Amino acid sequence: MSIICPRCGKSSNEKEFIDAFCVDCLYIDVKVPTGLIFETCKRCEKIKFRGSWQDVKEEEFNNYIIRKCRGEFFNAVYDCSTGAITFFIKKSGKIITLNKWIDVKFNKNMCSDCTRLSGGYYEAIIQLRGNEKRIVKLANTLESELKKTTFISKVDEKKEGTDIYIGSNKAALELIEQLGYTYGISKKLFGLKEGKRTYRTTYVIRLE
Repeated sequence: MSIICPRCGKSSNEKEFIDAFCVDCLYIDVKVPTGLIFETCKRCEKIKFRGSWQDVKEEEFNNYIIRKCRGEFFNAVYDCSTGAITFFIKKSGKIITLNKWIDVKFNKNMCSDCTRLSGGYYEAIIQLRGNEKRIVKLANTLESELKKTTFISKVDEKKEGTDIYIGSNKAALELIEQLGYTYGISKKLFGLKEGKRTYRTTYVIRLE
């Protein structure tokens, strides 16, 4: 004996039914966010995510969107390229899927690091002096590692060695100490920020 859906009039011979309704008319309590807007840097493509500019992995971003959804689903898959999200719901012992779309917009802007970089900003200089081959090797290591946490404004190749201009003094100091190099240090007054003096710091590493 067939069942008639009280909403659309389709019979169980035409559609799959869950309880008294066909799968198309079955009420499923799933809510998706509307109007999600993110800022993305037009220069480095970082995303302003959870209050800071980050290189966000696709999986992390997708999971964040899913956590913004609410309802009776037990799993979901979000595709950021299309905005489609598929929910998996269990009803009366059956697993059904529900497709929805989320409107996610990315506004082009410039992150704080790129804004500073474009203006030639730097907080520290690492000066490498001594053995030329060791300078080249260490400069490559410093540039590669520093780009993970800050930005490099300029690399100045001089007769006496290499000067690396770095956006964050904290990042420069942490990396030097992490690598275990002995260094000389000097500070130069740069200006005032919120009534406090700010300095540019120079670290000198001598390589034998």
